[in-house]
Amino acid sequence: MLGMRVAAAFSTLASAAVAIAQSNTIINVGEISGEPTFWFDPPHVKVTEVNSTVTFVFRKPGNHTVAQSSYAKPCEPLDGGFNSGFFFVDSSSGTGTWNLTITDVNTPIWFYCAQQISEVHCELGMVGVINPPATGDAFDQFVYRANAATTVVYPSTALTGIGAFATAAVGPQ
Repeated sequence: MLGMRVAAAFSTLASAAVAIAQSNTIINVGEISGEPTFWFDPPHVKVTEVNSTVTFVFRKPGNHTVAQSSYAKPCEPLDGGFNSGFFFVDSSSGTGTWNLTITDVNTPIWFYCAQQISEVHCELGMVGVINPPATGDAFDQFVYRANAATTVVYPSTALTGIGAFATAAVGPQ
């Protein structure tokens, strides 16, 4: 009888651990409160469990990317960083998603939109961070640096980055 209780308790704990490890955070790309914009919403999120997923949902009319950058150069690709590639959404095509698995929860993962046609999205502040520093105004400074950038670089599409990876390219939902 005791063995069954221990097994049941272990099973419950294992299920809870799996649920935590499989947590999912949503970041909307190019939309805030249903309106098209040059922004990630929310622009910064905290992920506390390794192997959690951040899902970027591409919404509203637009053509955007999610490319990994450094804090020092918000509009330039990080060597070895990820890049979703462009995903175009028109008014009738619905949405697209890109899932990023987080492998490092202790280091900020900075990113930007590398789109440069019609508007330079990064310079307009279309930047974000997963696991921002706990103190200070680092994100505000990151946006300031993006606004002041004179170079925006589009990197090659890459599923693997520093502290995160994707298993597939961005695609329709």
